[in-house]
Amino acid sequence: MSAVDLDSPAQSLFPHKSSSEIAWIGSAQLCLFFLGVAFASPHIHKDYSRGILASGSALSILSILFVPEAKTYGQVLVIQGILGGLGAGTLFASALGIQCHWFDEKRALAVSIVAGGGSVGGVCGPSASFFLSSSSSPVPPDWLTLCART
Repeated sequence: MSAVDLDSPAQSLFPHKSSSEIAWIGSAQLCLFFLGVAFASPHIHKDYSRGILASGSALSILSILFVPEAKTYGQVLVIQGILGGLGAGTLFASALGIQCHWFDEKRALAVSIVAGGGSVGGVCGPSASFFLSSSSSPVPPDWLTLCART
């Protein structure tokens, strides 16, 4: 079992859904992450980075805000799978594309610092979620885990 058990909040929200049905949410999110990167990358190199960054930020923020309000499986699939996936993909593509566009010298260092931020978030994020989801936390565990996932 990992530090953040992502299956139990989804099972508590949708007890009639199997684990394979719930896994479609994360699968859709990952698929649309890569489609978001594929869509955003060519547009960033044509100097549309501000629009791509704004749309990715808006999609990610909407996903984070609306996941706790979702009541049905379909709502979570659309909000987290589609909005969250596209938002994260466009933000990731813009973060790396902007570095490549603006740094001529030491480009490798700039890109590695940006990409390394994901590793730091991958280490610190689950630890913070585990700490906040303890019994003394004022944050409800279902809400926290679903928001941490986006």
